[in-house]
Amino acid sequence: MLTGIDLPDYVRQDDWWHNGQNLYLDLLPKNDFEQVRDIQEGDVILVCLGSTTPNHAAIYIGNQFILHHCPKRLSKRDFYSGFWRNYTHSIWRHKKWQSFAFTAILNNMAISSL
Repeated sequence: MLTGIDLPDYVRQDDWWHNGQNLYLDLLPKNDFEQVRDIQEGDVILVCLGSTTPNHAAIYIGNQFILHHCPKRLSKRDFYSGFWRNYTHSIWRHKKWQSFAFTAILNNMAISSL
């Protein structure tokens, strides 16, 4: 909610992508996201991990870095190249996204890492 965009927390089962569901592609447009070709800070990157269905998401934080969270691990920053770029399915941006809102996220990350 740091950016003023409130998203619902949908109930889902583990491995939903193996059970015929496509939650990201079904729900992103319903929540005012649109697919884009260019990438900018704050965009959502969908990734296919062990599946042809996008089942992982990362936030592009600029300078070729992403922020993401894998199960049973801490959230982390990763370089957006190689593996992550090769398995990228698509890039999405919220229709109300304002790039200046990203300042709040970066400030929060800076404070949290002290």
